[in-house]
Amino acid sequence: MMSNTLFLFFTIVRTHVLAIFFACVSILTTCALPHTSFAEDANHIYRGVAYHGAIDDAAADQLIKWKVNLVRYTLVWGDPKAVDSSNEATYLAWLQDALNEFDFTLNKLKARNIKVALNIHAAPGGFTTRGSRATHRLFTNTIYQDTLVKAWQIIAKRYAGHPNIWAFDLLNEPAQPKVIAPGIPNWNELAQRVAEAVRVIDPKTPVIMTPVYGKLTRLKGMKPLTVPNVFYTIHFYDPWRFIHQGVLGVPRGITYPSKLGNVQKFQRSFRPLQAFAKKNNARIFIGEFSVARWAPNGSGARYLNDVTRLFNRLGFDWTYHSYRGATVWDLEGGDKKSITLSSPSSPSSRLKVMLKAWSKNS
Repeated sequence: MMSNTLFLFFTIVRTHVLAIFFACVSILTTCALPHTSFAEDANHIYRGVAYHGAIDDAAADQLIKWKVNLVRYTLVWGDPKAVDSSNEATYLAWLQDALNEFDFTLNKLKARNIKVALNIHAAPGGFTTRGSRATHRLFTNTIYQDTLVKAWQIIAKRYAGHPNIWAFDLLNEPAQPKVIAPGIPNWNELAQRVAEAVRVIDPKTPVIMTPVYGKLTRLKGMKPLTVPNVFYTIHFYDPWRFIHQGVLGVPRGITYPSKLGNVQKFQRSFRPLQAFAKKNNARIFIGEFSVARWAPNGSGARYLNDVTRLFNRLGFDWTYHSYRGATVWDLEGGDKKSITLSSPSSPSSRLKVMLKAWSKNS
Protein backbone atom coordinates (compact mmCIF):
# COMPACT_ATOMS: atom_id res chain seq x y z
CA MET A 1 0.00 0.00 0.00
CA MET A 2 1.26 3.46 -0.93
CA SER A 3 2.34 5.59 2.03
CA ASN A 4 0.44 8.78 2.75
CA THR A 5 3.51 10.87 1.90
CA LEU A 6 3.99 9.17 -1.47
CA PHE A 7 0.29 9.42 -2.25
CA LEU A 8 0.31 13.12 -1.50
CA PHE A 9 3.40 13.57 -3.72
CA PHE A 10 1.76 11.90 -6.75
CA THR A 11 -1.48 13.82 -6.20
CA ILE A 12 0.38 17.14 -6.32
CA VAL A 13 2.35 16.13 -9.41
CA ARG A 14 -0.80 14.99 -11.22
CA THR A 15 -2.59 18.25 -10.38
CA HIS A 16 0.25 20.35 -11.81
CA VAL A 17 0.54 18.20 -14.95
CA LEU A 18 -3.18 18.56 -15.64
CA ALA A 19 -3.02 22.30 -15.06
CA ILE A 20 -0.14 22.65 -17.50
CA PHE A 21 -1.98 20.45 -20.04
CA PHE A 22 -5.17 22.50 -19.97
CA ALA A 23 -3.20 25.75 -20.10
CA CYS A 24 -1.47 24.55 -23.27
CA VAL A 25 -4.80 23.52 -24.80
CA SER A 26 -6.20 26.96 -24.00
CA ILE A 27 -3.24 28.72 -25.63
CA LEU A 28 -3.36 26.53 -28.75
CA THR A 29 -7.10 27.03 -29.09
CA THR A 30 -6.77 30.78 -28.78
CA CYS A 31 -3.99 30.88 -31.35
CA ALA A 32 -6.10 28.82 -33.75
CA LEU A 33 -8.94 31.36 -33.69
CA PRO A 34 -9.05 33.65 -36.75
CA HIS A 35 -7.75 37.15 -36.04
CA THR A 36 -8.15 40.12 -38.35
CA SER A 37 -6.86 43.65 -38.12
CA PHE A 38 -10.49 44.82 -38.03
CA ALA A 39 -11.31 42.61 -35.03
CA GLU A 40 -8.28 43.80 -33.12
CA ASP A 41 -8.88 47.42 -34.03
CA ALA A 42 -12.53 47.19 -32.98
CA ASN A 43 -11.36 47.22 -29.37
CA HIS A 44 -9.73 50.59 -29.95
CA ILE A 45 -12.21 53.47 -29.98
CA TYR A 46 -11.17 56.48 -32.05
CA ARG A 47 -12.13 59.91 -30.74
CA GLY A 48 -11.32 63.09 -32.62
CA VAL A 49 -12.45 66.10 -34.63
CA ALA A 50 -13.63 67.05 -38.10
CA TYR A 51 -11.38 69.33 -40.12
CA HIS A 52 -10.81 70.61 -43.65
CA GLY A 53 -8.06 72.54 -45.37
CA ALA A 54 -4.31 72.78 -44.82
CA ILE A 55 -3.18 72.39 -41.22
CA ASP A 56 -0.01 73.96 -39.86
CA ASP A 57 2.32 72.49 -37.26
CA ALA A 58 0.90 74.56 -34.42
CA ALA A 59 -2.67 73.41 -35.11
CA ALA A 60 -1.56 69.79 -35.51
CA ASP A 61 0.43 69.97 -32.28
CA GLN A 62 -2.67 71.24 -30.52
CA LEU A 63 -4.50 68.07 -31.53
CA ILE A 64 -1.71 66.00 -30.00
CA LYS A 65 -1.95 67.98 -26.76
CA TRP A 66 -5.66 67.24 -26.74
CA LYS A 67 -4.91 63.52 -27.35
CA VAL A 68 -7.01 63.47 -30.51
CA ASN A 69 -6.33 60.27 -32.51
CA LEU A 70 -8.70 60.69 -35.49
CA VAL A 71 -9.49 63.49 -37.93
CA ARG A 72 -12.49 63.32 -40.23
CA TYR A 73 -11.10 65.31 -43.14
CA THR A 74 -13.74 66.73 -45.49
CA LEU A 75 -13.03 67.49 -49.14
CA VAL A 76 -15.14 70.60 -49.58
CA TRP A 77 -14.92 73.61 -51.86
CA GLY A 78 -14.72 77.02 -50.24
CA ASP A 79 -16.86 78.76 -52.84
CA PRO A 80 -19.30 76.43 -54.65
CA LYS A 81 -19.85 79.09 -57.33
CA ALA A 82 -16.17 78.88 -58.24
CA VAL A 83 -16.51 75.23 -59.31
CA ASP A 84 -18.66 73.99 -62.17
CA SER A 85 -19.57 70.77 -60.40
CA SER A 86 -21.88 69.71 -63.23
CA ASN A 87 -18.88 69.24 -65.51
CA GLU A 88 -16.90 66.06 -64.86
CA ALA A 89 -13.55 67.45 -66.01
CA THR A 90 -13.94 70.54 -63.84
CA TYR A 91 -15.04 68.50 -60.83
CA LEU A 92 -12.13 66.09 -61.10
CA ALA A 93 -9.73 69.01 -61.54
CA TRP A 94 -11.09 70.50 -58.31
CA LEU A 95 -10.66 67.09 -56.65
CA GLN A 96 -7.01 66.99 -57.69
CA ASP A 97 -6.38 70.39 -56.10
CA ALA A 98 -8.29 69.36 -52.97
CA LEU A 99 -6.23 66.16 -52.63
CA ASN A 100 -3.00 68.10 -53.05
CA GLU A 101 -4.07 70.29 -50.13
CA PHE A 102 -5.08 67.19 -48.19
CA ASP A 103 -1.64 65.63 -48.74
CA PHE A 104 -0.10 68.55 -46.88
CA THR A 105 -2.39 67.93 -43.90
CA LEU A 106 -2.04 64.15 -44.12
CA ASN A 107 1.74 64.43 -43.80
CA LYS A 108 1.36 66.59 -40.68
CA LEU A 109 -1.07 64.11 -39.14
CA LYS A 110 1.01 61.08 -40.15
CA ALA A 111 4.02 62.57 -38.36
CA ARG A 112 1.88 62.65 -35.21
CA ASN A 113 0.26 59.24 -35.79
CA ILE A 114 -3.25 60.67 -36.10
CA LYS A 115 -5.57 58.59 -38.29
CA VAL A 116 -7.80 60.13 -40.99
CA ALA A 117 -11.30 59.35 -42.21
CA LEU A 118 -11.31 60.91 -45.69
CA ASN A 119 -14.71 62.22 -46.74
CA ILE A 120 -16.12 63.63 -49.98
CA HIS A 121 -18.18 66.54 -48.73
CA ALA A 122 -18.89 68.15 -52.11
CA ALA A 123 -20.82 65.86 -54.45
CA PRO A 124 -20.61 66.01 -58.25
CA GLY A 125 -23.43 68.20 -59.55
CA GLY A 126 -23.88 69.99 -56.26
CA PHE A 127 -27.38 70.62 -54.96
CA THR A 128 -30.76 71.31 -56.46
CA THR A 129 -33.91 72.42 -54.66
CA ARG A 130 -36.95 70.19 -54.71
CA GLY A 131 -39.74 71.25 -52.44
CA SER A 132 -38.55 72.51 -49.07
CA ARG A 133 -35.22 70.65 -48.95
CA ALA A 134 -32.09 70.79 -51.08
CA THR A 135 -31.14 67.48 -52.69
CA HIS A 136 -28.08 66.23 -54.55
CA ARG A 137 -28.15 66.29 -58.34
CA LEU A 138 -26.60 62.84 -58.10
CA PHE A 139 -30.17 61.60 -58.10
CA THR A 140 -31.24 63.45 -61.24
CA ASN A 141 -28.63 62.22 -63.73
CA THR A 142 -26.39 59.13 -63.83
CA ILE A 143 -23.56 61.26 -65.24
CA TYR A 144 -23.03 62.70 -61.75
CA GLN A 145 -23.00 59.21 -60.25
CA ASP A 146 -20.39 58.12 -62.78
CA THR A 147 -18.25 61.07 -61.69
CA LEU A 148 -18.53 60.08 -58.03
CA VAL A 149 -17.32 56.57 -58.89
CA LYS A 150 -14.36 58.00 -60.83
CA ALA A 151 -13.55 60.33 -57.95
CA TRP A 152 -13.30 57.42 -55.52
CA GLN A 153 -11.23 55.40 -57.96
CA ILE A 154 -8.76 58.29 -58.04
CA ILE A 155 -8.72 58.49 -54.24
CA ALA A 156 -8.36 54.74 -53.79
CA LYS A 157 -5.40 54.56 -56.19
CA ARG A 158 -3.73 57.47 -54.44
CA TYR A 159 -4.11 56.26 -50.86
CA ALA A 160 -4.48 52.46 -51.03
CA GLY A 161 -2.69 50.94 -48.07
CA HIS A 162 -1.73 54.28 -46.54
CA PRO A 163 -1.02 53.60 -42.85
CA ASN A 164 -2.81 56.72 -41.62
CA ILE A 165 -5.97 56.45 -43.69
CA TRP A 166 -8.45 54.97 -41.23
CA ALA A 167 -11.36 54.79 -43.69
CA PHE A 168 -12.92 56.20 -46.87
CA ASP A 169 -16.12 58.11 -45.98
CA LEU A 170 -18.07 57.82 -49.25
CA LEU A 171 -20.32 60.91 -49.14
CA ASN A 172 -21.37 63.48 -46.59
CA GLU A 173 -25.10 63.38 -45.82
CA PRO A 174 -26.37 62.04 -49.18
CA ALA A 175 -29.36 64.23 -50.00
CA GLN A 176 -31.69 61.83 -51.77
CA PRO A 177 -35.17 63.15 -52.68
CA LYS A 178 -38.29 61.23 -51.73
CA VAL A 179 -39.01 60.48 -55.39
CA ILE A 180 -36.24 59.57 -57.85
CA ALA A 181 -36.72 59.56 -61.61
CA PRO A 182 -37.01 56.09 -63.20
CA GLY A 183 -33.66 54.58 -64.08
CA ILE A 184 -31.70 56.61 -61.54
CA PRO A 185 -30.08 54.44 -58.83
CA ASN A 186 -30.87 55.36 -55.25
CA TRP A 187 -28.26 55.98 -52.57
CA ASN A 188 -28.05 52.31 -51.52
CA GLU A 189 -27.37 51.25 -55.09
CA LEU A 190 -24.91 54.05 -55.77
CA ALA A 191 -22.97 53.43 -52.54
CA GLN A 192 -22.70 49.73 -53.40
CA ARG A 193 -21.32 50.62 -56.83
CA VAL A 194 -18.78 53.06 -55.35
CA ALA A 195 -17.68 50.58 -52.69
CA GLU A 196 -17.18 47.84 -55.27
CA ALA A 197 -15.07 50.19 -57.41
CA VAL A 198 -12.92 51.02 -54.37
CA ARG A 199 -12.51 47.33 -53.48
CA VAL A 200 -11.14 46.51 -56.94
CA ILE A 201 -8.28 48.93 -56.21
CA ASP A 202 -7.96 48.75 -52.42
CA PRO A 203 -9.18 45.52 -50.77
CA LYS A 204 -8.46 46.55 -47.18
CA THR A 205 -9.13 50.20 -46.31
CA PRO A 206 -12.56 50.37 -44.65
CA VAL A 207 -15.33 52.25 -46.44
CA ILE A 208 -17.92 54.22 -44.50
CA MET A 209 -21.61 53.94 -45.39
CA THR A 210 -24.28 56.33 -44.13
CA PRO A 211 -28.08 56.59 -44.24
CA VAL A 212 -29.70 59.33 -46.34
CA TYR A 213 -28.84 62.74 -44.85
CA GLY A 214 -26.71 60.89 -42.29
CA LYS A 215 -29.80 60.71 -40.09
CA LEU A 216 -30.46 58.04 -37.50
CA THR A 217 -34.14 58.16 -38.42
CA ARG A 218 -33.26 57.02 -41.96
CA LEU A 219 -31.48 53.89 -40.74
CA LYS A 220 -34.38 51.61 -41.74
CA GLY A 221 -33.94 52.60 -45.37
CA MET A 222 -30.21 51.84 -45.47
CA LYS A 223 -29.01 48.49 -46.80
CA PRO A 224 -25.69 47.07 -45.61
CA LEU A 225 -22.98 47.04 -48.26
CA THR A 226 -21.88 43.60 -49.45
CA VAL A 227 -18.16 44.41 -49.75
CA PRO A 228 -15.86 43.49 -46.84
CA ASN A 229 -14.74 45.85 -44.10
CA VAL A 230 -17.51 48.44 -43.91
CA PHE A 231 -18.06 50.98 -41.15
CA TYR A 232 -21.41 52.75 -40.72
CA THR A 233 -21.89 56.35 -39.71
CA ILE A 234 -24.55 58.79 -38.63
CA HIS A 235 -24.46 62.47 -37.69
CA PHE A 236 -25.99 63.27 -34.34
CA TYR A 237 -27.55 66.71 -33.97
CA ASP A 238 -30.31 66.02 -31.47
CA PRO A 239 -32.09 67.97 -30.20
CA TRP A 240 -31.79 70.06 -33.34
CA ARG A 241 -33.17 73.32 -31.90
CA PHE A 242 -30.84 73.15 -28.91
CA ILE A 243 -27.77 72.41 -31.05
CA HIS A 244 -28.55 75.14 -33.60
CA GLN A 245 -29.77 77.90 -31.31
CA GLY A 246 -28.63 81.30 -32.49
CA VAL A 247 -28.19 80.17 -36.12
CA LEU A 248 -30.58 79.43 -39.01
CA GLY A 249 -33.25 81.52 -37.33
CA VAL A 250 -33.44 79.33 -34.22
CA PRO A 251 -33.89 81.41 -31.04
CA ARG A 252 -31.29 81.36 -28.28
CA GLY A 253 -31.83 80.55 -24.63
CA ILE A 254 -32.63 76.83 -25.01
CA THR A 255 -31.18 74.77 -22.16
CA TYR A 256 -30.17 71.15 -21.71
CA PRO A 257 -31.39 68.73 -20.46
CA SER A 258 -35.06 69.38 -21.20
CA LYS A 259 -38.13 67.82 -22.74
CA LEU A 260 -36.41 68.28 -26.11
CA GLY A 261 -33.58 65.95 -25.19
CA ASN A 262 -31.78 64.12 -22.40
CA VAL A 263 -29.46 61.15 -22.10
CA GLN A 264 -32.31 58.70 -21.47
CA LYS A 265 -33.99 59.79 -24.69
CA PHE A 266 -30.71 59.47 -26.58
CA GLN A 267 -30.20 55.94 -25.26
CA ARG A 268 -33.62 54.92 -26.57
CA SER A 269 -33.00 56.54 -29.95
CA PHE A 270 -29.75 54.56 -30.37
CA ARG A 271 -31.37 51.16 -29.86
CA PRO A 272 -32.04 50.62 -33.59
CA LEU A 273 -28.42 51.53 -34.34
CA GLN A 274 -27.20 49.09 -31.68
CA ALA A 275 -29.43 46.37 -33.15
CA PHE A 276 -28.08 47.11 -36.64
CA ALA A 277 -24.49 46.94 -35.38
CA LYS A 278 -25.11 43.61 -33.65
CA LYS A 279 -26.93 42.07 -36.61
CA ASN A 280 -24.27 43.11 -39.13
CA ASN A 281 -21.20 42.89 -36.85
CA ALA A 282 -20.68 46.53 -37.77
CA ARG A 283 -18.47 49.26 -36.42
CA ILE A 284 -20.34 52.53 -35.76
CA PHE A 285 -18.83 55.97 -36.28
CA ILE A 286 -20.52 59.19 -35.14
CA GLY A 287 -19.00 61.40 -37.84
CA GLU A 288 -20.46 64.70 -36.60
CA PHE A 289 -21.95 66.06 -33.41
CA SER A 290 -21.73 69.53 -31.91
CA VAL A 291 -23.39 72.27 -29.92
CA ALA A 292 -23.65 76.05 -30.26
CA ARG A 293 -20.95 77.48 -28.01
CA TRP A 294 -23.30 80.01 -26.45
CA ALA A 295 -25.85 77.46 -25.17
CA PRO A 296 -26.84 79.02 -21.82
CA ASN A 297 -25.92 78.15 -18.25
CA GLY A 298 -23.33 75.48 -19.04
CA SER A 299 -25.79 73.54 -21.18
CA GLY A 300 -23.22 72.96 -23.91
CA ALA A 301 -20.78 71.30 -21.51
CA ARG A 302 -23.50 69.14 -19.96
CA TYR A 303 -24.66 68.04 -23.40
CA LEU A 304 -21.17 67.14 -24.63
CA ASN A 305 -20.46 65.26 -21.41
CA ASP A 306 -23.62 63.17 -21.80
CA VAL A 307 -23.21 62.30 -25.48
CA THR A 308 -19.47 61.52 -25.38
CA ARG A 309 -19.95 59.26 -22.36
CA LEU A 310 -22.82 57.56 -24.19
CA PHE A 311 -20.77 57.07 -27.36
CA ASN A 312 -17.93 55.61 -25.31
CA ARG A 313 -20.24 53.28 -23.42
CA LEU A 314 -21.72 51.99 -26.68
CA GLY A 315 -18.28 51.55 -28.24
CA PHE A 316 -18.82 54.11 -31.03
CA ASP A 317 -15.96 55.99 -32.69
CA TRP A 318 -16.62 59.73 -32.97
CA THR A 319 -15.39 63.09 -34.26
CA TYR A 320 -16.56 66.45 -32.94
CA HIS A 321 -17.64 68.93 -35.61
CA SER A 322 -15.45 70.78 -35.95
CA TYR A 323 -11.90 71.95 -35.24
CA ARG A 324 -11.42 75.65 -36.07
CA GLY A 325 -14.03 75.35 -38.78
CA ALA A 326 -16.86 77.68 -37.74
CA THR A 327 -17.40 80.22 -35.00
CA VAL A 328 -20.62 78.65 -33.76
CA TRP A 329 -19.06 75.23 -33.01
CA ASP A 330 -15.61 76.37 -31.90
CA LEU A 331 -14.37 74.75 -28.70
CA GLU A 332 -11.57 77.23 -28.09
CA GLY A 333 -13.82 80.29 -28.07
CA GLY A 334 -15.63 81.44 -24.97
CA ASP A 335 -19.12 80.46 -23.86
CA LYS A 336 -20.45 83.97 -24.43
CA LYS A 337 -23.61 84.76 -26.38
CA SER A 338 -21.75 87.04 -28.75
CA ILE A 339 -21.21 85.48 -32.17
CA THR A 340 -17.77 87.12 -32.33
CA LEU A 341 -15.13 84.51 -31.55
CA SER A 342 -13.01 85.29 -28.53
CA SER A 343 -10.03 83.42 -27.13
CA PRO A 344 -10.52 82.94 -23.38
CA SER A 345 -7.54 82.84 -21.05
CA SER A 346 -8.65 79.40 -19.82
CA PRO A 347 -10.38 76.53 -21.69
CA SER A 348 -14.09 76.91 -22.26
CA SER A 349 -16.40 74.66 -20.25
CA ARG A 350 -17.09 72.72 -23.46
CA LEU A 351 -13.41 72.20 -24.20
CA LYS A 352 -12.79 70.96 -20.65
CA VAL A 353 -15.40 68.26 -21.20
CA MET A 354 -13.91 67.30 -24.55
CA LEU A 355 -10.40 67.15 -23.12
CA LYS A 356 -11.67 64.66 -20.56
CA ALA A 357 -13.30 62.61 -23.33
CA TRP A 358 -10.14 62.62 -25.49
CA SER A 359 -7.99 61.71 -22.50
CA LYS A 360 -9.25 58.14 -22.91
CA ASN A 361 -7.30 57.86 -26.16
CA SER A 362 -3.99 56.06 -25.97
